[in-house]
Amino acid sequence: MRTVSTILLLGIAYLHAEPVTPHSSSELWIGTQGGHGLYHCSINPENGHLSPAKRFPADAASVLARSRANHITYTAGKNTEGQHLLTAVRITDGTILNRKEFSGSCYLAISPDKKLLFSANIGGQIDTFRINADGSLGDQTSLLKLNTEPGRKKFAPHAVVPSPDGRFLIVPDIAGNRICRLKIEPETGKLTELSPVLSKRFHGPRHFCFDSESKTAYLVNQMGEAVTVFRYTADDGTLTEIGHEPSLPEDQLTINNHIAEIKIHPSGKFLYVSNRGHDSIALFRRDQKTGMIRFIECVNSKGKGPISFTIDQKGRHLYCANRKSSNITIFRINPDTGKLRPISQTISVPEPVCLSIFNQIMKP
Repeated sequence: MRTVSTILLLGIAYLHAEPVTPHSSSELWIGTQGGHGLYHCSINPENGHLSPAKRFPADAASVLARSRANHITYTAGKNTEGQHLLTAVRITDGTILNRKEFSGSCYLAISPDKKLLFSANIGGQIDTFRINADGSLGDQTSLLKLNTEPGRKKFAPHAVVPSPDGRFLIVPDIAGNRICRLKIEPETGKLTELSPVLSKRFHGPRHFCFDSESKTAYLVNQMGEAVTVFRYTADDGTLTEIGHEPSLPEDQLTINNHIAEIKIHPSGKFLYVSNRGHDSIALFRRDQKTGMIRFIECVNSKGKGPISFTIDQKGRHLYCANRKSSNITIFRINPDTGKLRPISQTISVPEPVCLSIFNQIMKP
């Protein structure tokens, strides 16, 4: 990581100087598959371009979760010795705070109060760890394995998404073909199972997100080529299905696709998902009053197997991780239409599978 020096101007002139205005420095952090480790790139604030990717000293880093409160990133992955490790890293100076060996993870999430870290293991369990005041990993507070109804496959959580108020944990069960709902005990981190959400339209529930107002939520169905829309009731964590929209043009719905990621644009006006088989990013127009979405178009991801993507805080650029072609591609977002226009620059990174943007406030 590069360091930032603060320049002190000495002499009488400082008495008449204007106040120094802090500015933000943004970096793209990249988790990889296959034991390649953790990478990062600086983001040019003017045009969204990336610096060449640099490897960070954290070998077990396939999935990431970051805490803006204390500049800590949590990584999970398998190291070169085959151990599954959970790591807390302070990315401002590269310090690894601590590591824990555990069962493995395909998704990490931090509670809104920054006190708990949740992990989904597609092999059949959810792990919860306490986060200490300094951002390091504390004790494991729970390990939960859920049963499935007769006729359904075993429990296979593919994501763990805390509700915006931190009272519930939403868990898409990709094999059980359901959405599990859990009540979070904030003091102990204990998880209590509530009634699941079932639908005939579910085909491999994978990833899930809430809107900024906690009124609607969205699920991508990995094998279903569609996004399911829900009305969310914050009082009791109820999800009521209100819509279901395909992520591909009508004449291409029969291809072997497999959706991966889903994100809402910071403006709330657009929603995007990645189509791995189709090698594209799908754009939906979002009605901010009702939460309903309408498919607009697909844009080629400029790579193979777009498994993850992220959008910068101002909503100007989308960064896409193409795992099979080992590259990161960049798209400029039209603020009025949400449409994506590719930037010619491409960054090479081995098997990228998870992206996160870290914004650090710095003094010039």
